[in-house]
Amino acid sequence: MDVEDGFEAFMDHIVVSDSVPLAISREIIAQVSKTFINLDATTHKRLAAAVLAKTQPRLVSFEESVWPVREALARRLAEAKNWSEAADVLAGIEVQPSSAGSGEYKLKITLETANMYLEANELDKAEKHVNKTHALLSQLPAELQKKPELLHEYHACWAKVSDRVGKFMDAALRYTEMSRLENQSDAGTMTRAVVCAILSSSVQRDRLLRSFRLDTNVRELPVYPFLEKIEFRRIIRADEAKEFQTFLSPHHVEVRADGVSAFEQAIMEHNLESMKYAYENISFDHLGEILGVSDAEAEKLAAKLIYDQRVQGYIDQVDRFVYFDNVSPSHDDPVSVWNANVISVSHTLNEVVETITKLVER
Repeated sequence: MDVEDGFEAFMDHIVVSDSVPLAISREIIAQVSKTFINLDATTHKRLAAAVLAKTQPRLVSFEESVWPVREALARRLAEAKNWSEAADVLAGIEVQPSSAGSGEYKLKITLETANMYLEANELDKAEKHVNKTHALLSQLPAELQKKPELLHEYHACWAKVSDRVGKFMDAALRYTEMSRLENQSDAGTMTRAVVCAILSSSVQRDRLLRSFRLDTNVRELPVYPFLEKIEFRRIIRADEAKEFQTFLSPHHVEVRADGVSAFEQAIMEHNLESMKYAYENISFDHLGEILGVSDAEAEKLAAKLIYDQRVQGYIDQVDRFVYFDNVSPSHDDPVSVWNANVISVSHTLNEVVETITKLVER
């Protein structure tokens, strides 16, 4: 009989046998499991698996006893970059409100599980676990709900998961909250907030971009000039878009099932929105040429923005034109008048710059 077979027989005795009191069985498991970290990874995995398998039929009795076994094994697997297996092991810890254990412990375990699934690129599972954390946080005592370190960890997990699954407005708001909680504002965190806001198609986008533009901390960021161009509805040229890509993560430029990346989609939508200030109408062919897509894709994009009420106008499918409703700002609203003037000037400057660039290149 080798060591592992002997250990399984030992586990059978202390878990199944009625001759060993439950309290003693739990203590033995706790003490034995502490030694696993000193073993090589393969042996650790096999012995931990034996503990989990033998206690499973009586999990109600041993639930809390095996949590440290799962934690230690999951972290050992994570060290070896076996993220999926590590997450599955940690996910075995019951975190329902009715289960044993403190609320803070269950929240931290759920956040760690979500992060591991994120590392494994199992986005559905990551999102499933992060969705559990709101209820877990709300059940904590009031003083714990305001604990900065815990809140930062909570918002960080939400931000990363939301960012990866394409819920960019949620991600932007979470990154913003993270930055607020940081003693010294992290330029990287706020840059990610700005990037996600730009990539978002939410109705909250304009309001958030405006608040970023007026934030003195954001003005110091390298991404700020691009934020200004977006907020002032300046048409983004190809070279400007390429320059902005230095702030993006790989999944932002990854081509999706629809044939474009999240970044390409955001730039096309922004440029189309900006055109309503420069054009009363535009043909599908011309629109597609400006956006760098086919006329059919240009029509589809225009229809989407009109449907989402981000652009006011209508489509004439017979003549193959998009017509914009360019409503003049109210003269009773000086802010609207100012914004309209800024937008008009920015478009004029864009046209001048493009003309000069073409002359220089000749």
